[in-house]
Amino acid sequence: MMYGALKMAGINTLTVRPSEGLHSRIEAIQLFTGPNSKAEVFIANISIMSAGLNLHTACCKGLLVNMHFSAKTILQMHGRLNRLGQTKAVKWHNLKVKNSFHDHQERVMLTKYSRQLSAEANLPSWITGSLREAVLFELMKAYFNHPFNRYAWVVTYDLDGIKMDYYTEAIIKLGTPARLLRS
Repeated sequence: MMYGALKMAGINTLTVRPSEGLHSRIEAIQLFTGPNSKAEVFIANISIMSAGLNLHTACCKGLLVNMHFSAKTILQMHGRLNRLGQTKAVKWHNLKVKNSFHDHQERVMLTKYSRQLSAEANLPSWITGSLREAVLFELMKAYFNHPFNRYAWVVTYDLDGIKMDYYTEAIIKLGTPARLLRS
């Protein structure tokens, strides 16, 4: 759908589908990354983007249009542009539908990733408990460029469960670092 819309808009677009053979995939990637490429957009799904694809010599902007339950998979996709040899600042945009299943998916993903990040982040040992969680979510907020700390979602979900509204003014206020540290 996105491929068709971009083509109709006159944007030179290439795509790779998982159903295509290896030769077709390699050819499309070479067409996009080649020094004389006229392609402006390359569309690929998560399984193709998360493994064995280097686009850093061809572009510096990425757009993720579907969520994933694994933050590591998203980080791998981001790594296709953000690697040694990249000569420009990389900017990723992660699109999702507000007040949809994407919010639930993002909350679960970030909660799982916070546990993993806790072991990897090398935070001082005195940062424990809720403070540690808030700091980890603040690190993720900075990386994913969230408008507020998503730890507010975790705290509110523990209280309200599935009835939780993800974007109330109270949740957004709770998601600011100063409010988290006062709690």
